[in-house]
Amino acid sequence: MAFSFVGILAAIFILMGVFLYLGYTRMGEVLACLEGCYAVQQRKFLMYGGPWGRIMLIASIAGIVTFPGIYLKYGGVSKSDLDNFPFALKRKLVLLHVLSIVLLVSGLLVGGAVIVTWHYAKGSL
Repeated sequence: MAFSFVGILAAIFILMGVFLYLGYTRMGEVLACLEGCYAVQQRKFLMYGGPWGRIMLIASIAGIVTFPGIYLKYGGVSKSDLDNFPFALKRKLVLLHVLSIVLLVSGLLVGGAVIVTWHYAKGSL
């Protein structure tokens, strides 16, 4: 079970590397496509925050592209910008965001199972 947790952590670090790669190679294209979106422009300062800022910016854009409903409802995202977003890049960002959610949930479940097993083995449960 601990090996599963280590595998999930390794997958999370690999996913962060992919986000970092996209943040450095495709950020200009992403920002150009979403220049009318207030929610993206509000987070644009993260681009100058080094590698962590780029990871956070591209991950937040992936979240906006994956679940645009709340942003569309309150005017944070332009519908035309989302419709004109390149399909291949949108698919990649959605896949990465869903994968990050799956890894987070599975990490919490496996981590919880490790804690429960540890306490059960100690006899304190």
